Amino acid sequence: SDSEVEHEEVQGELLTFRYPLTDGDGAIEVATTRVETMLGDTGVAVHPGDERYAALVGRTVTHPFDGRELPIVADHHVDRDFGTGAVKVTPAHDPNDFDIAQRTGLPLMNIFEPDASLNDSVPVEFRGLDRYQARTAVRDALEARGLLLKEERPYVHSVGHCYRCHSEIEPWIAGLQWFVKVSELVGPAKEAVLDGRVTFSPERWQRPFVVWLDNLRDWNISRQLWWGHRIPAWYCPGGHVTVATDDPTACAGCGSGDLTQDPDVLDTWFSSQLWPYSTLGWPDATPELASFYPNAALVTGYEILYLWVARMVMSGLFLVGDVPFRTVVIHGLVRDQQGRKMSKSLGNVIDPIEMIDRYGADALRFSLARAATGGQQDIPLSEEGIEAGRNFANKLWNASRLVLRSFPGGAPAPPPPEHLTLVERWLLSRHQACLIEVDSALDQHRFADAAQALHRFVWSELCDWGLELEKGRLDGDDAERSDATQVLAWILERTLRLLHPTMPFVTEEIWQRFQVGGSIAVAPWPTTRPHHADPAAETSFGLVQEIVTAIRQFRVQQHVPSGQRLEIVVGVPDAEQGTVQDLSERIAKMTGLASVSILSGDSPRADGTVRLTVSGGFVEIPIAGSIDLEAERARLSRRLAEVDRDLDRAGTKLANEGFLAKAAPEIVAAEQDKLARLTAERVQLFAQLGELD
Repeated sequence: SDSEVEHEEVQGELLTFRYPLTDGDGAIEVATTRVETMLGDTGVAVHPGDERYAALVGRTVTHPFDGRELPIVADHHVDRDFGTGAVKVTPAHDPNDFDIAQRTGLPLMNIFEPDASLNDSVPVEFRGLDRYQARTAVRDALEARGLLLKEERPYVHSVGHCYRCHSEIEPWIAGLQWFVKVSELVGPAKEAVLDGRVTFSPERWQRPFVVWLDNLRDWNISRQLWWGHRIPAWYCPGGHVTVATDDPTACAGCGSGDLTQDPDVLDTWFSSQLWPYSTLGWPDATPELASFYPNAALVTGYEILYLWVARMVMSGLFLVGDVPFRTVVIHGLVRDQQGRKMSKSLGNVIDPIEMIDRYGADALRFSLARAATGGQQDIPLSEEGIEAGRNFANKLWNASRLVLRSFPGGAPAPPPPEHLTLVERWLLSRHQACLIEVDSALDQHRFADAAQALHRFVWSELCDWGLELEKGRLDGDDAERSDATQVLAWILERTLRLLHPTMPFVTEEIWQRFQVGGSIAVAPWPTTRPHHADPAAETSFGLVQEIVTAIRQFRVQQHVPSGQRLEIVVGVPDAEQGTVQDLSERIAKMTGLASVSILSGDSPRADGTVRLTVSGGFVEIPIAGSIDLEAERARLSRRLAEVDRDLDRAGTKLANEGFLAKAAPEIVAAEQDKLARLTAERVQLFAQLGELD
């Protein structure tokens, strides 16, 4: 099939040689990249508008090796600017030449055996040579006869290769072949795409699909292979053809019992196109066919869009009367980490069975989903990525053990608002945001975005922040433990349902611990709860995150030993002091502090301390015993350079009249706020540097 041929640029040669006119009055020059095929030439073609050759059309040339007379014909396909403007015509071994021969009446001459060696149609001196040996032999023979005029090497041109083994494809007339007449199939398929019965995700694939249909030629479905569905056609000595579902005992034309079945098999894509309906019992009108045809979506790689998807659409419309699916979701190819196609010769094949044995099926599945960005963007797969999937499964498992250790079982109830802590309100708000993001991504077939949103929520928000700050309540008295467990179990159970499509095994195992019966696979998809969106909780908790992050970064940058307990002061707006005070014990445990004191956000800096900026306030750490002054000076200087750079950008933007005139008011306001914030931070940084001095 033409669809199984990939064209690749190769460095070859362009040879120009002369064909002598039969009447001895001169010669015509032709150029070719496959000089060996001149043994199968049956004519020479020129453009009908090329005045250089107008007088030669209708005359003949003599083949130098076997004496055959070859007509000179005119055809519009000829590119008068390529080579000499005259081309040799080899109808049996070039699709374009075949078309020229069909239009001009030139005969076909097959010179190749199935193994691409030269057959008995050629002169004895060339018989049995393979095509590459023949290329050299024909070139030498032309030179010996004084007919070789010019050699151009290297000459870069496109050559068809097998999409599986990458061998060069030799066009070849293989004898009796069966074709599908596509003229009756293309129109309905194109109409189904244009009227929206079949859509593509991403949508950009619609246009190349339609263009391919517009240029589709009759489809050769005969394959000279051992494996496949045998072509159901039988031939009798009288030349009749019998096509039947069951093996016939007599010829349908003459009644002869001497029947021979066609030795070829069907193109694998011809067989594969039947899949959407043959698996459902077609041609019988089964309940399964009525229920599941057409399907909602087909998820497939872009490399078989024409080989398989187009054929399913055409055959489904023709045989069943409807499209086989409503949406075609296109994804890229799985490649190695360097973006190379996996192959045994490169040694870069990742065996999925080995990866499943080593890391688990869920790890492989989730890593693929997380990398499946869609469209034509290929998926870089590495063992490190699969290992990361295993680590994520372990993180989910350990978090579930912590949450469910005191859970009594059953369906967790939605948490009552009056019993919620700030951390729980924040977790519910982030879970709501995650659900919205996952729904949106899946609706648009952005599987990587959905997987990434779930990974971020589980790993960072639920485990690293939520559970860390809820451990005190989980270890508290019965009432606290019960309230915290119910909230966390409710969030966990819904999260398991969101994760199930990409991590089916571990989510099923954990979900069974809830003891609600049945399988998670048939549990309803979680629905959004708008009242869980809590901007106030996100703002307040965001301040807590800033405080913890600032202290952790400080300890790393200053190389403060993990066992050294710091005494710090936190300054925050008055409205947030209660929040920080309530969580101060957990903040201290998460950051290795001896104590946390709370002040107003506008309190003056104490002597002998360094101040870290957080939203509306600060974190103040004593210098003595905790700070490397040179390292701190370097840190402040780096930050000052960043602030100066950002100030310069913001100032330039706000000084631009075009920006002020065209940008939305909220964007201008945001830029002005940024300028004010950076200016204030710059003043503070200068003050801190001065204090260190």
